[in-house]
Amino acid sequence: NKVNFEEYLLMGCVCSTDVAIPNDELAQWVVHSCLREWVPQSISIPLQIEWLVYDFYGSYVYQPRLFPMVMEDVLHLQRMDKVDYRADDGKCCLSTVSEIEHSDRGVRVVVQQDVTQSLHQVSLNYDDWDNACLFAAECISKTHTIHAPLSVGERVVVKPIFHGHYGWTQGEIVWKDKDSGQALIKYAYVVRDASNKKTCERFYIWSHLDNIDEIKIYSDRNRKLIQ
Repeated sequence: NKVNFEEYLLMGCVCSTDVAIPNDELAQWVVHSCLREWVPQSISIPLQIEWLVYDFYGSYVYQPRLFPMVMEDVLHLQRMDKVDYRADDGKCCLSTVSEIEHSDRGVRVVVQQDVTQSLHQVSLNYDDWDNACLFAAECISKTHTIHAPLSVGERVVVKPIFHGHYGWTQGEIVWKDKDSGQALIKYAYVVRDASNKKTCERFYIWSHLDNIDEIKIYSDRNRKLIQ
């Protein structure tokens, strides 16, 4: 119900969507804490939300479907089911479950990428659930951005936590997937060698342009996130 959703969204801070949310912090909370709790197909997201958070996030509205599968969904997987698998380079590709094994500690899922036919194993522990690789089929690999896409050569602010690189850094779009909203990002990151010497190295990671937890437009506000 759109009316009830808007009332919940504004949490009594304003009486109508004709009145702007007062500050960026509340707008950020709206996107992160509220929209992720709703199924996009079942609601009508007010257009004002994009405008309210434009300066903070760029032209991206948060999409809950970009989240990995929860434990319940993974436990219901069967052989020959389709999933999106996020490989080591960060790119999600449509894959087929070829093997699944349950134990007292967790679940082991083996998937085969449909294009490359390569096999990949995902082991998940019940007590320390950390699924970053399995997504609902085609939710990323066949989903384009919902707003005007960024172009190759444009700068972005990226957080490549999927590669174990924490914090935000500057990146550049070097390639875009024609079948989805995924883009290959080039970025620099400071690493330490065995002697604890710092060096700045170049890395690449695939990310969906609507995933605001990993990528934002390069703006004066977002540039302040870079450490």
